[in-house]
Order: sequence, then C-alpha cells, then structure tokens
Amino acid sequence: MAMTLEEAQRLENTAPLRLKFVPQNEAGYPTSGIGSGEYRSFFASLPEGWSCEWLGVINTRTGGPAWQVSDGQVTLVTVKHETGIEIILVGVTTSLLSAGALGFVKWAWKKWRDLHAEARRHDAQEHTLSLIIEVPRPNSAKPVRLVLPPPVSDDEIARYVRIALQMSETPAGTV
Repeated sequence: MAMTLEEAQRLENTAPLRLKFVPQNEAGYPTSGIGSGEYRSFFASLPEGWSCEWLGVINTRTGGPAWQVSDGQVTLVTVKHETGIEIILVGVTTSLLSAGALGFVKWAWKKWRDLHAEARRHDAQEHTLSLIIEVPRPNSAKPVRLVLPPPVSDDEIARYVRIALQMSETPAGTV
C-alpha cells in the first residue's frame, strides 16, 4: 500500500507514537545529527523482506525527508529529524503491535547506533545515543517523552514501546 506525502505529514503531526534515535552530549542535550551518507547506508541495508520508498520532505522543525518502510504487512514512516531519525508506527495499537514492527524497531536501533558510532569515532567529545519515545497528549502541544539512555536492550525497547502504546490508548485523566 503506497502512502502519500500528505499522509506522512498527517502522521508526523498526529501519530499516537513516535520513536526517535537522538545523539546526546554528556549533559543529556541533543547534539547534531549524522550526515546524509548514514541515512543512505541505513536504507540501503534494510532487513530481508523490507523495502523503502522515498515520500518527499515533510514539515518538521527543519524540514525532514520521509520514507515509507514496509515488509508488505507492516508499514512504518521514517523521518530524518534535526538530530537523528524518527520512526512513526502506523496504525498500531497495543493489541496489534506485531512482531514485525517491533523487530524492525529493534533492528533499526542497532543499525542506527552502529552508524552513529562510526560517524562519531573521530570526535573528541563523547556522544551517546538515546531512544526517545514520544506519546502525544490530547490538548497539549508537548508529548510525554520516555527517554532511554544507553545501553538500551531489546527487552527494554519492547517493554517501553508497549507502555507508550498503552499510554496513547488511555483517555486523558484516567489511570
């Protein structure tokens, strides 16, 4: 199923869950992202059965190229962001979080971490890669942000993505 640029923009603005891989300095502040070559490497080596299609540039703070990534059953949107890469889970709820979607997120985390380490190997300043899960809140411009500093295990990715999905499905004001 081909996604349009307009659909990707809508998801950027309204998706129930976004995952961002963000380099941070020792103080925990985001640092600059990596170069375009790393994005090309990321998409050139997707897991077997996965493909990507460039959608165009959507509106983020600095404008970000967006890609549709799919294995034929699971569709995700990936966006180049100011400091890293963002994965938007499309049409996923806690009960529908598939092994394919979670498997791709785990693969993407490892791949992006390796690309980031290679790009930063000559830097004198230490930069770590954190996983940030954003859950939009009704009636608020600011999402809830779950920040997982390194090291981040596959089990932690699965646990916190499920928690974030449950948060996105819980009506505001309830526990």
